[in-house]
Amino acid sequence: MLELYLRTPPAGADPMRTLERLDLLWQYYVRNNEYAKAAGVMAELASTTELPIGVAKRLEYLSLASSNARSQFPNAGNRHEMIEFLASTDERLEVAQVQVEIQQAIVQAPDLPEDRRSALLDELDRQLYTISEVRPPHWL
Repeated sequence: MLELYLRTPPAGADPMRTLERLDLLWQYYVRNNEYAKAAGVMAELASTTELPIGVAKRLEYLSLASSNARSQFPNAGNRHEMIEFLASTDERLEVAQVQVEIQQAIVQAPDLPEDRRSALLDELDRQLYTISEVRPPHWL
């Protein structure tokens, strides 16, 4: 019953309330030793563009998703699916780390006009990008 409640978006679909519920949902799964489910929720959170999540938090979600998936791996029902999930998550984690590094470089760029800096930082926070999308010439 609690799981269903946490999975159901709140009335009015307030993004912050939805985020709070999904955070509680993955924690619920961890407390019930359902690490694969927790990893799935965290990977979803890292990928969503519908919730206000910055790139640093997305990186954290991916890292936790990878850790939780590894915790479940020995007992995973479908090992092939779990291996694919881990490979995909770890690849996205590496790219997200590059994205955070680019974000830090933009913050520290001395000659970047403030309006351009702000626009770039907002764009980087909006979603996780693929490796081909995070090439530095696009950002600086």
